[in-house]
Amino acid sequence: LDGVYPVRGFKRHYIDEPLSCTFSFPGDWVYDPMLEFALQRRKSGQSYSSTGRAGGRGERTQAPLPLVAMCPQAGTSTGLSLGLFVTAVGSATTLAEALGSLDEAKAGIVRRFLVGSAPGAEAEVV
Repeated sequence: LDGVYPVRGFKRHYIDEPLSCTFSFPGDWVYDPMLEFALQRRKSGQSYSSTGRAGGRGERTQAPLPLVAMCPQAGTSTGLSLGLFVTAVGSATTLAEALGSLDEAKAGIVRRFLVGSAPGAEAEVV
């Protein structure tokens, strides 16, 4: 039932094979439509720079999109969004093995998700 109705304030999104996992989110949140727009743009081959102009040269790698994304019912105009990103971890059997030390995990997150999200973006773990 928690996939449809909030239970203790949360709903759950169930993800089938090959991941077989669940994703909990606030019960009054809904699926973020911006994820669908991004998926459709990616499928159609459109690419946009931070200035909003079509790029299409394919010089930089595309920022990863979340597997699922949620936002408040008021929409994304609130600036809030919650997403689940998935990445292959190789032969690691624990989260600690996959992420490494705390400093390695921070650097990996910045490198993978923040730097790759805008052309010419640079970020440093503080």
